[in-house]
Amino acid sequence: MTEPRPDGLPQPSAYPAANQPHPTDPYPNQANAYPQAAYPGQAGGQPPAPGYPPNPTATPGGGLPVPPAMPGGQPGPRLAKRSTMVALAVVAGVLLIATGLFTTLFVVENGHHRDVVEQIAVKEKQAGESSGELDSVKSSLQSAEQSKSDLESQNSKLTMCVDAAKEWLNGTQGTPEYQAALDRMFDHCQ
Repeated sequence: MTEPRPDGLPQPSAYPAANQPHPTDPYPNQANAYPQAAYPGQAGGQPPAPGYPPNPTATPGGGLPVPPAMPGGQPGPRLAKRSTMVALAVVAGVLLIATGLFTTLFVVENGHHRDVVEQIAVKEKQAGESSGELDSVKSSLQSAEQSKSDLESQNSKLTMCVDAAKEWLNGTQGTPEYQAALDRMFDHCQ
């Protein structure tokens, strides 16, 4: 500790007072050289420019702006608007993604539907062609059955003719059986 001065004044301090220039400070007393309210609409400064609202965060004595807060520690309207905008942006993003997903699914399923419809049309065409072929086969079968019936009839007639000719050839000339075999051969072989 230092001794008191004889005149009763306090000892000079090793540090200069706040309002006295410091020898190492190149710009003394600059703190009070400019106005505290440098932004338009701030208390103590210029009025806001036409068409612009006053600064809502201005303080009456100048200084640093403080964001407004609602009573009870609730965020101010600006923060509430921001959180609302973020929530709406998230919802819009989710809806946009869902719309893209459903559009993609719709396009893919529409393509599958188109493929199935084309396959059904091809199958119906093949069925129609098969039906025509079936009708053709049925008529061919009927004509073949008719031909078979006609040939069986001719075969039975020719068999009777051959049998009669065999009897005539195996018979003895001038006998009544020979003449009967010749008559049967003419009846069956004409």
